[in-house]
Parts: sequence; C-alpha cells; structure tokens
Amino acid sequence: MEKAPCTLPEDHLLVYREKVVLVADIITPNQFEAELLTRRKIHSQDEVLEVMDKLYSMGPNTVVITSSYLLSLRGTDYLPVLGSQRTWTPDGSTVTQHIPREMHKVDTICQHWGWLRRHTLGVDAQAPQQPQGSL
Repeated sequence: MEKAPCTLPEDHLLVYREKVVLVADIITPNQFEAELLTRRKIHSQDEVLEVMDKLYSMGPNTVVITSSYLLSLRGTDYLPVLGSQRTWTPDGSTVTQHIPREMHKVDTICQHWGWLRRHTLGVDAQAPQQPQGSL
C-alpha cells in the first residue's frame, strides 16, 4: 500500500507534538500519524510498542494505534490495531497493558488530521486522503 504524503505544515505538526498531545488523556493516531508525531518509522510490532512508549512520554495515558501498514497474522483482509493503557500502582510505578486486536478491513477514507486542523487551528486545507481500513 502506498503511503500518503503529509500535507500538514511543520509548524502545525509542532503544535500537535508540543501542545495537543501534551494535554490529551487519550490519543488514537494511525501508523502514519504516530510516525509523524514521534519522528520514528514503524516497521515491526516491536517498533509499534516503542512508538507507543514515546507517545506516552509526551503525555497521554491511553494510546491506540488505529491502523497500520504492518501485516496481520490473519491475512490481508485484516487490520492490526493495538490499544494500550498506562496506569500507576500505589507505589508510584507504572503498568502498561497492551491490547492487540485484528479487525476485518472496511474500505473508507480517513480525514483525521483535516478535521482536527479545521476545528483546533482554523486551517481550511484538506488532510491527506488514503483509502484504508478503520474502526
């Protein structure tokens, strides 16, 4: 699957990294968005977990990678989704629970960045569009 080019200006991406994610309790980026936010490429399940840890360090307590270019173990009709939540124990240490799922793909066009840009930054530009499976 060909990856969509990023049309989000770098200064807007900085707002997401330095302000929006910092105050978010839950974030739901797809793989493309997670890579942009963390400046790290994802090529494996282990790298997904590393990127999720990086996203945790930016502020949220719940991270869900909603879709990915990684191959599903169930075949090409399925989409890997990884949810996780970080909680604190009484002694102050953190515990991270990972919840992997594989969902049957549904053809759709996602405009996550576009909606957020228009409603939080007042930008009228359209987000990159790419057919992919989503929840």
